[in-house]
Amino acid sequence: MKKIPFFKYEAAGNDFILIDRRDRKLPPNLAGCARSVCDRTRGIGADGLLAVERSRKADIRMRIFNADGSEAEMCGNGIRCVGVWAAGPGKTAKRSTVAVETLAGVLVLTVAQDTVKVRMSDPVDIREHIVIPVDGKRQPACFINIGVPHTVLFTKKLAAEDIDGGGRAIRYHTLFQPQGTNVNFVQVDSKNTIRIRTYERGVEAETCACGTGAVASAIMAALTNRLNRKKSYAVSVKTRGGDSLKVLFRRNGNSISQVYLAGAARLICKGTFFLGV
Repeated sequence: MKKIPFFKYEAAGNDFILIDRRDRKLPPNLAGCARSVCDRTRGIGADGLLAVERSRKADIRMRIFNADGSEAEMCGNGIRCVGVWAAGPGKTAKRSTVAVETLAGVLVLTVAQDTVKVRMSDPVDIREHIVIPVDGKRQPACFINIGVPHTVLFTKKLAAEDIDGGGRAIRYHTLFQPQGTNVNFVQVDSKNTIRIRTYERGVEAETCACGTGAVASAIMAALTNRLNRKKSYAVSVKTRGGDSLKVLFRRNGNSISQVYLAGAARLICKGTFFLGV
């Protein structure tokens, strides 16, 4: 048995196990460790594993492994948890800036008390109007990559949507292979507020929230003119878990830049996990 010190964090209902791997020693198999610690019956239970490592490009490096052991490019809520951890125990009342290397590039976070704001990558591969053949029907949707791929579907009856069934069909659709896609069902409540439910790739189920999904959904709501058209946006995104995230960005025609995600993140517990090898 290997003893793995851990921290458990949550942000908007997404929960993560964080391990300090700057010594590069344990655990040697991060994918296997993620499957073990994220198991809600035989492990600690979480949506993903955050491994903090040394970086030559930034203050630290974050690797994010989903509950199924697959490694993701980035995680909006996960990196905000890393920001709270990096600010140090008892130090989050002091404003702190942290640069974090990810597979989606180096991202900068600002931590003030329990609120973490992260500058996201500018979106790429924006497709405002696509049609997905699903179950004999043609499903209108949007697609955007905000460091990770997201499909966005707008609905007027969010509560009635089959998130797991419908999300799974789109997540594995041939249009998005080989990497697959996260799937967001979005309802616009006002010109500055949206609600989302997300089927997350790697978790393979609906989660309480998705940070990159919130960003993707807010941007696509703006680009499809479901929000007030302006140059600067501050969109409130209500998640399934009940928390609200703030998405900020600038728009110049169909070009999106200066994208930020902000919201609370907190430490739940810490301890030692006994990993069988």
